[in-house]
Amino acid sequence: MIRILKQSVYKYGYLFITAAWLYTVSFLFTNYFSFDATQEKVAQTLSSYVEKKEDRFDDLTKDSSWVRAIVSGKAHVVESQFNSDETGIFAYAVNDYCNFQQLYWNTNTVTVNDSELYKPDGYYAVSHANGYFELIKKTITKK
Repeated sequence: MIRILKQSVYKYGYLFITAAWLYTVSFLFTNYFSFDATQEKVAQTLSSYVEKKEDRFDDLTKDSSWVRAIVSGKAHVVESQFNSDETGIFAYAVNDYCNFQQLYWNTNTVTVNDSELYKPDGYYAVSHANGYFELIKKTITKK
């Protein structure tokens, strides 16, 4: 019986060594190279994601043709400028009675509360029923 075990170890020992090496490599990858290995990496990943979305929003609001299309009600013309992962872009007009009228929205997964519309321009962390979001309020004055 022992002789058979010795022969098996000599004959198939490389499989055990290969399995141990693969386990070590997978351990290193999951604990050191993945984005959620440390709190710092998670914070860095989320921060870069939010910065990218903020820059994209700034680019859109600086694009006068995009703003003109939204205000004139021709949002279907500018839909091609959006990536599929962009959510939560809303446009409102203020009428003579200082009430907000929604002109454009591109998602139904998040909404803007009425109280948030009266905040000054800036960046806000908001909590809604379906999660936490960053609200960027920017006022663009047109004729």
